[in-house]
Amino acid sequence: MKIADVIGAETYATVKSYLQKALSGEISTIETKVEKDKLAPIFLNTIFTPNFNSQGQIQGIVAISEDVSSKKLAELEVIQSRENLE
Repeated sequence: MKIADVIGAETYATVKSYLQKALSGEISTIETKVEKDKLAPIFLNTIFTPNFNSQGQIQGIVAISEDVSSKKLAELEVIQSRENLE
């Protein structure tokens, strides 16, 4: 099974470069907006970290996502408020 099969082709296209960085040994972070059908969007902050074996070779990637929707929606409300004042 490929990563795109698990997370979907559109999401894979968005995070592909971050996955490649992790596979080359770099830690990378991305904030994404995920929209599913007619549900409210979810904002995720994801960190991709290379996983090394005991010989120091990269054997995979660890990806940890945090739902930051509440924080992001609050930020957007502040921006909207400021725009309304101008």
